[in-house]
Amino acid sequence: MTKTSNIKLGTTRKVTQLHSTTHAKKGKSIDSLMRHIRVKHNISISGSSQKRKLRNIGYYHGYKAYKFVKEKNRPLNIKDFNEIKDIYDLDSRLKTLLYPEVMKFETAVSNYTLETIVNNNHTDLNFIFKNSLNHYDDFQLNSRDYENEMQKQLKLKSRLEARISEMYKNSTILKHYLHKNKPIPIWAIFEHITLGDLGSIIERLNNDTREYLLKSLDIYDISLDTKKEILAKHVFVLKELRNAVAHNSVVFDCRFRTIKIKKGPIAFLEKHSGLSNITFESITDYIALIVFYLTKLHFFLAVSSLIYLLPQKNTFEIPCFLEYTIQMIFFSLLTKNGVFGTIPFLSTFSVFFLELLKLLPTQEMNYGKIICKCELVDCIYMDEKFMNEIKQNKQE
Repeated sequence: MTKTSNIKLGTTRKVTQLHSTTHAKKGKSIDSLMRHIRVKHNISISGSSQKRKLRNIGYYHGYKAYKFVKEKNRPLNIKDFNEIKDIYDLDSRLKTLLYPEVMKFETAVSNYTLETIVNNNHTDLNFIFKNSLNHYDDFQLNSRDYENEMQKQLKLKSRLEARISEMYKNSTILKHYLHKNKPIPIWAIFEHITLGDLGSIIERLNNDTREYLLKSLDIYDISLDTKKEILAKHVFVLKELRNAVAHNSVVFDCRFRTIKIKKGPIAFLEKHSGLSNITFESITDYIALIVFYLTKLHFFLAVSSLIYLLPQKNTFEIPCFLEYTIQMIFFSLLTKNGVFGTIPFLSTFSVFFLELLKLLPTQEMNYGKIICKCELVDCIYMDEKFMNEIKQNKQE
């Protein structure tokens, strides 16, 4: 229900203002929130220590966000607030580990793209749009594809010009060129673009320029990527992860994914990594994509035997299902399709995984509870005979 009142402004104008008689809910104190969690959600929480933890992670950003997997209709069986805090901490540490690796990818691919564009070319934006970012010229004039690509190019140009406007006040580089009435070079604009902008720039490159870029990254595969769009597609996949990490959103269950990832980018990654069953429904697949590109960009350490990269302790002495999941990320990558992929790929991932293992809490195993359920396929019974064969082969 609403009531209307007229307020005079000066002597001539009247403004109608609506006053809602419906009162919004009052905010709860931290003690009230804890009581709400105990009574309404049947989750144990009490004491100054857990109160401090709830304050630190937040009720909405922390507690409510980590009660479920991907969707609210898939709640976790949480009985104690410390379980929420453990999931929150694991997710935070995962983001801490992922962020620099995604940054390596973003920076390197941006530099490769920029080098490809400016190689033996003028660097001003108008020239670049006419001679490099002109994918529409790969289609017949006045065709539907030509006009669609032209529209996309115009949108990209408008977006980059808007980016210049947004960044002008705080950019010494932009001021240097604009104040001297000089064309802004493309490399100056690259200092201010987002990862999404980079993906759009790669998409708008003409076929010859894009082919050169793919070859320079050693990812050119005409059998799977006839349109030469694989790099842009992978950039958009990792953009969602990058933004989730940068904005401190939940990442462990991939709820950040909003785009539909088609078969092409998946088939390409499966072929060139030696993996299978990639869906990007699991953080495993995003890690695999990062490692694939880090390998192509030569970020991997010196190749060494995989066994020496594995932890020396018994890696199955772990506290809860999340830690077990992190273990399985590694082993699922190794055993997908029964192949091990290339040594550089696994070398990179193994080092990455060792860092991941360091994130695990050191609490004791909660014995007597089911930590996961799985279907075993093509398993080998590790009896005494099998173990003796392994030992003998190792000696040989």
